[in-house]
Formats: sequence, C-alpha cells, structure tokens
Amino acid sequence: MNASDTGRTGRRRSAGGALSSRVLLALGASAGLTAAVALPMAYQAHEARSETDQPSSPRVEVLGTSTVPEAAGIALREGLYWVSADGSAERVPLHGSTLSGRVQLVVDLTEVERVDFRLNDDAVVTDEEPPFQLDDEPIDTAALGPGPHDLVATVRFDDGRNELRQATFGVEQE
Repeated sequence: MNASDTGRTGRRRSAGGALSSRVLLALGASAGLTAAVALPMAYQAHEARSETDQPSSPRVEVLGTSTVPEAAGIALREGLYWVSADGSAERVPLHGSTLSGRVQLVVDLTEVERVDFRLNDDAVVTDEEPPFQLDDEPIDTAALGPGPHDLVATVRFDDGRNELRQATFGVEQE
C-alpha cells in the first residue's frame, strides 16, 4: 500500500469510495423511480384542475343549495325544450337546435317545485308554476341576435334536490 491509498486515519479510501458510489447509485435510482411515478400523477392533477378552473365555465348558485360548476360535467341537457309560438311544432330538445322566429323555452320534467332560468348570463328568472318557461310570452329570437346562446336552468324538485340543466342553441340571422 502506498501513501495515496491511506488517509490520516490509516484506512483505505477505496472502501469508503465504493460505499459512496453505492449510496449515490441507490439515491439516483430512488429519485428516478419517484419521478417516474410522481410526474404522471402531477400532470393528471394539473389537467383535472385546469378543466374545472376554466374561466368560461359559469357557476350557478341558488341560495340554500349547493353550487354546481357546469364544467364538472354535471349539467344535464334532458328536460330543456323549445316550442314554436304558433304551436306548429311539437316540443323539440333545445341543445344543438337552431332557432328563428318566436319560441318558448321550457323545462318539461316531473315533480318540479321551481325553475330558475338564466339566458346568456342575464338576470335569473324564476318560474314556480307549470308549464315552467323562461317567459310568459314567446321570445323573439331576433332580439337575441345571431350566433350561439346558453340557457341554464336550476331545477328544484319536490324532494328538495336541485339539478343544473344547460343547453346551447343557435339563432339564425334573419
């Protein structure tokens, strides 16, 4: 053994160096495995958070009830219909429809106590009598203007449940 193989304590450095290499190798492997597991989980959490934090997603709140974010996929489309003002058409599902002329926007569900309507983020209109409709008079779609429009209805059922219903519809340019 020469002078370069021993330290002040007289021990061989090679044993300590090999131990350090093993520790560093184990730490590196551990960090690699942690990253392999944690990074996909962090990405999924970020994506889930960004889906529910969209600024364009309206939040509908009704006093005394829970808040339901539309982006959570909880809003239902069933039960929202349009009917022509002249009675020439049966009720037609509202979501995805293109409207023109004068129409009634209605909720047709059973065991309903009240419906709070919001059209294009305007003030809430409450209807407590069937048929549950946005307005007593038909709506002139020309007044809404061409393009997409959103109707959000918070339905209060007789048993106290609230459900959010949402439909996007278009208006033709006249």
